[in-house]
Amino acid sequence: MIYYFSATGNSKYVAERIGKALGEEVCSIERSPATIKFRDNEVIGLVAPTNWLGVSLPAREFLMKTQFTTAKNNYIFYVSTFGLLPGASGEDARRLFAGRGITLNASFSIHMPENFTPIFSANHKKYIARIIEMAETRIDRVIGQVRNRVTGNHTCIRLPYIMRRIMSVLLSYEQQTKRFRVDENKCIGCALCEKKCPVQAITMVPNANAQSPTDRHPVWTKEKCAICLGCLHRCPKNAINYGASAGHGQYLNPKTTV
Repeated sequence: MIYYFSATGNSKYVAERIGKALGEEVCSIERSPATIKFRDNEVIGLVAPTNWLGVSLPAREFLMKTQFTTAKNNYIFYVSTFGLLPGASGEDARRLFAGRGITLNASFSIHMPENFTPIFSANHKKYIARIIEMAETRIDRVIGQVRNRVTGNHTCIRLPYIMRRIMSVLLSYEQQTKRFRVDENKCIGCALCEKKCPVQAITMVPNANAQSPTDRHPVWTKEKCAICLGCLHRCPKNAINYGASAGHGQYLNPKTTV
């Protein structure tokens, strides 16, 4: 079984490619059961984005809250998708698995297009297409390593784990939902952002002088969220901004759906 979390499709696509090659089922962690029992000789993978040099918040919560039961001869691996650096994500994943009494056999990393548009631009379409094309070779390499049950931390450009701990301070700030803004003139009230938010941080509320049920806009009702930016990138009218993201475009992996 290959589990994944994906806000813009990068990790989902990688999980789908690996799952198809290995003949393994692929499942979003948002639809996974609260209790997971491994089978003897089963290969289990988790694919998730790198956030602030570590494992993304939804994947972290999945590992901490799910009840796992291991079996004989399991091979467990983690794949970190990243735009800038995988950082300490491999070691972070190892520690998270170990905290549940599970040995992580291997970790890998795949460079994919960056989607943190408060800093990076998603408007360079040719560059993004080139990164996606180059990722295919890297995914094939990981598939081969998993087939051979390679062990160890194979993430590239590794940073000391203490860097993830330091970056967690910045992450706590970036999680603040007060940094989101909605252009009510663009918003069509489709509620896609509300439906897709992995931590249910969004609620649709009526606009002032609303004339119909669709005259509404999203409001972030939790102080912090997973900061995956899925709401921003999925919005069909590009009505959501976060921090300095205005004008930096939207990104969804063109090879899958999210």
